[in-house]
Amino acid sequence: MKEPMEEDHEFLPAGEPLRQAVRGVDVGPWDVTEKDRWEADLIDLGGLMIPREPGVTIEFSSVPSRGLVGVAARKGREVALQLQAFHVTAQDPWARSRDQFEANVRQLGGQSRAWTGRAGIELRCEVPVREPSGRAGTQTIRVLGCGGPGWLLRGIVSGKGARAESRDGWAYDFFERTVVVPSYGQVSAAMLSPAGFAGLRPTADDQPIPLRRPD
Repeated sequence: MKEPMEEDHEFLPAGEPLRQAVRGVDVGPWDVTEKDRWEADLIDLGGLMIPREPGVTIEFSSVPSRGLVGVAARKGREVALQLQAFHVTAQDPWARSRDQFEANVRQLGGQSRAWTGRAGIELRCEVPVREPSGRAGTQTIRVLGCGGPGWLLRGIVSGKGARAESRDGWAYDFFERTVVVPSYGQVSAAMLSPAGFAGLRPTADDQPIPLRRPD
């Protein structure tokens, strides 16, 4: 068996070459400032704008102190993609995030391998879960990541699309068409009163970019 940190190289089916394109030039995910590259028909969720697709449902995740911080897009019962964006300052935030994610998976007793695929380096993980029956089981996931100007977008693929044999490109397409709006929810210094100015602090690294429900 290969060690968890060993990196594999996968070549995709004919006509779908391994992609080494540069984000923001050839392929997304996009920054909101790159208006000439992302499509117009998107669902505005505040910190993210995601593709509008028939048959795709969305569900939000939240934490009490921050509100909505993640969204899951589900394509029927076949595959789901959970998206979450973070404020970052590191030069290669996805490399650092991968290391942290792998450490968490191993701490839970799971397995993780770095794999070179369509979205660049991704993680393919077997994560321990508790099944509805109460028995212990495992869930297969793929973890995608991409860093942009001041942000990191992470996508977790689950369902049939996460399996090793899957060639379903929907989650990758959705991930690449997503737009990140890192300025959403930030308070401008110009909007603060003198009394409140002392409370202004720089956005902390690795903090989730907030979301909102669509209109």
